[in-house]
Amino acid sequence: PQYNETPNYQLIDANGNVDKTMYLGVPNHKVTLNTHLKVSDKLYFNPMMMYFSKKYTYLYNNNLDLVLTEFKPEFHLNLSAYLV
Repeated sequence: PQYNETPNYQLIDANGNVDKTMYLGVPNHKVTLNTHLKVSDKLYFNPMMMYFSKKYTYLYNNNLDLVLTEFKPEFHLNLSAYLV
């Protein structure tokens, strides 16, 4: 492998075709929901939800060959509350 080179962020399949609609490591779709709920005069609840569509990257296998790898869609949930 070559090091200290500018990485190619384009998605290239096994046949050498370039997918110009996607970039490596970046999902095509992201949905974010951030809310602020007042539970009482002193208690606030802030749920946040994020969805990321599938994304691709190249990872090294055991033979140190780069292999195109797909990461499945992800859903993140963050719950926070605070007292005033």
